[in-house]
Amino acid sequence: MIKLIIFDLDDTLYKENDYVRSWFQAVANYVSDNFWISQSKVFKYLWSTFQRYWRWKNFDMMINHFCLQDLSLKKLVNIYREHRPNINLTKGKIVLLKKLKKRYKLCMITNGYPEVQKKKIKALDMKTYFDKIYYADEQWREYGKPHRKYFELALRQFRISPKNALMVGDDHECDILGAKSVGINTLNVNTKTLIQKLKNKLSML
Repeated sequence: MIKLIIFDLDDTLYKENDYVRSWFQAVANYVSDNFWISQSKVFKYLWSTFQRYWRWKNFDMMINHFCLQDLSLKKLVNIYREHRPNINLTKGKIVLLKKLKKRYKLCMITNGYPEVQKKKIKALDMKTYFDKIYYADEQWREYGKPHRKYFELALRQFRISPKNALMVGDDHECDILGAKSVGINTLNVNTKTLIQKLKNKLSML
């Protein structure tokens, strides 16, 4: 019987691309306010580089494209880390989490810069639904998923055996193989398949 459900955050409960949009929008607003360039032009250019190159030197390309040599990359990194994300849970996922909270213990293990992840957690109001949130990179980055540390820590703190826990995430290596390494049940999902796959999985366990 499942007693504890462990969730990943990015691309499991919300689309990480929505966070990237929010980040690029904050950068575009800053550039527009300080360099008299249309905010929409800056955002469209950044988004086009993301679609083509993912997160590879988006800001270097923007600086060169708009001749913004006076703009420091450090400032853009600070905007990334400090801006308030404009991201939301879908109504379906809110309903799902409310139902799960009544029946199971819920926790989250998330990789990534802790200060950034905490802002996402706050924007999504995740503490309303989760009993515990672990920021896997908070002490040492080498303990991020798929490392065993936080999977084992969750089991100990909730006093639950691996066979009574379920890991739900989108990343096969970090979420699925990481959880399997300590004997936890797993469910590989994405934001589109999460609700139905989780319902099916819980009915089987």
